[in-house]
Amino acid sequence: MSIQNIMNVCFAICITLLIYQNTQLKDEIETVKGFSQLDVDKSWDRMDELELRIDFHKDTLDLQKQNIAEIRDLVYEVSSNRFDNDVILEKRIDKISEWISANQDYLFNK
Repeated sequence: MSIQNIMNVCFAICITLLIYQNTQLKDEIETVKGFSQLDVDKSWDRMDELELRIDFHKDTLDLQKQNIAEIRDLVYEVSSNRFDNDVILEKRIDKISEWISANQDYLFNK
């Protein structure tokens, strides 16, 4: 009977140790789950902040693209007007030259 008692005590001690170990592992798992949930929440917060920044920069980029397009159009318009003005000025210079030549001929012939 003493061997049976020793075996029962050893068995009870093993079961107790397994239960204790199981409880400790469950506590560790709960702790890890808590920390991982905090990390996940922080990651989501960072992602939301980054999305806001991306949206802001995207809006800024779109505005800059629009401004660049307007500037390009203005430069094209100014360069076109300059070309047109140069043509107009050349025509006026030609007319003035003709007028001066005609007047010179008139004045010299008198």
